[in-house]
Amino acid sequence: MKADEYQCDMCGGVYTKRWSEQEARAETQSYWPGTPQEELAVVCDDCWQKIHPETHPVEYTEALYDQAWNKYMAHVQQTITKMFNIPPSLLGNSGAIVDGTVQPLPLQIEQEAGKHE
Repeated sequence: MKADEYQCDMCGGVYTKRWSEQEARAETQSYWPGTPQEELAVVCDDCWQKIHPETHPVEYTEALYDQAWNKYMAHVQQTITKMFNIPPSLLGNSGAIVDGTVQPLPLQIEQEAGKHE
């Protein structure tokens, strides 16, 4: 890819950038404040219209709820493992809320948690 191109994380198409990095960050932070940029998807205009928070308020609200719940539960698990000096694996099957359902955590997160055992 050229320096002025990007690949859409939803459809996989390659497009020419029409926004600066600063403009893109400003918009994403207005919808998902405090979310690190590397955790956000890069999408083309057509895909953005499919997921835009203002045209899909229910899905947007659910995603914010899922994100807040996952952060809270990660904090709870870390607190329990530190306070009681127990391995995270003893807390049961770890997962994250995605679209309202529990999904397994990515292996890298479980491995990071294992470093503190």
